[in-house]
Amino acid sequence: MKSWLWAFTAAALITLASANQAPLFSPTISPVSGLQLTNNFNSGLDAINTCNSGNTAPANQLAASPSAGNCWLDTSLTPYKWKIYDGAQWVTVAFLDQTNHYWTPVIGGGIVNSIASAATLDLCGVAPAFSSITGVVTITSFGSSCTTGQIKFGVFTGVLTLTHNAASLILPFNGSNITTAAGDIFQAVYLGGGNWRVLNYQKATGAPSIPTPTQQVLITGTGLTYTPTAGAVHIKVRMIGGGGGGGAQVTNAGSAGGTTSFNGITAIGGGGGATAAVAGRTGGIGGTGGAGTAALRAPGSPGGTGTAAGGTVGGGHGAAGIFGGGAGQSAPQGGSAGGGNAVANSGAGGGGTNNGTNGSGAGGSGEYVELAYLPATTYTYTVGASGAGGPAGSLKGGDGGSGIIIIDEIYY
Repeated sequence: MKSWLWAFTAAALITLASANQAPLFSPTISPVSGLQLTNNFNSGLDAINTCNSGNTAPANQLAASPSAGNCWLDTSLTPYKWKIYDGAQWVTVAFLDQTNHYWTPVIGGGIVNSIASAATLDLCGVAPAFSSITGVVTITSFGSSCTTGQIKFGVFTGVLTLTHNAASLILPFNGSNITTAAGDIFQAVYLGGGNWRVLNYQKATGAPSIPTPTQQVLITGTGLTYTPTAGAVHIKVRMIGGGGGGGAQVTNAGSAGGTTSFNGITAIGGGGGATAAVAGRTGGIGGTGGAGTAALRAPGSPGGTGTAAGGTVGGGHGAAGIFGGGAGQSAPQGGSAGGGNAVANSGAGGGGTNNGTNGSGAGGSGEYVELAYLPATTYTYTVGASGAGGPAGSLKGGDGGSGIIIIDEIYY
């Protein structure tokens, strides 16, 4: 008896000559010799050992038909298909590429289940890989019942919020929360420990899933702190120094515009225009020569020069800022008038005066600076003040326009 058991056990551990679909039972018609019985067992074990490998579905059970749970390595095509019988039909579970030695499991299968949204939504509470998420409750986790590395897919039927959390639900786009819409789809992988990472998110509209850039416009302040919008990754900064003021009728030239700065990088304000009493009546110089490395620097434009020729007397026209427009108007020819003020936050120069004899110089515009793709974090800034128009005499020069800082916030 012991020798028979040894032989049976040894045979079970030996891989036989080839895959087969030998009967999984021994004939019940007597007599059956011990050798025949052993051979029957060995052949049956080989069929099990090779997952009933063959070109056609196995029918090697006693009832001549498969039972739920039987396996079959279908070798009729390349790659081979590994199938499980579900009690009614053979279901392909994976593909075996015997040429390239790849094992490729089937992902998905089953009907699409609906799961009601919840703070902790258990994606592995249902078997299929693809689920329909209903409801409007904010989701902070996809549960912890999945196997680590398991991938799930889903579609949303309405509007809700996916909340980023580094310990439970890691979202793309640098961790920005996602507001869903009907038809949006996602793919997520379970990392273990109750944590998930959303690998892909596609809006139903086909629009990019990356959040739309936001913008902050800084129009005043000295030594203040810029704070980026939550989720921003990079920022692009555009800024201009304050515009210079136009010169007065007599005595006082316009003052220079203030320096605009961001993170220690500066844009110099435009110069003030000369008075109508000064020979040449020159306009202020454009701002230039700011400190720090920038992606782009463009000097400001000089203010217009005042004229003096009898009836053609006129003040200089203020220099326009880089964004266009906003310059202070010159005092018109013929008669006496003060210079026009530039538009606030334009960085443009103020206009020059006209006293009927001579026109004064106008203010120059501020320097323009671009800073590209800085990390989105806090920075200190100052917005350059407007240069004042020369005040002396009855005819005052126009004030320049103050500077501005425009910050585009990018989420990737």
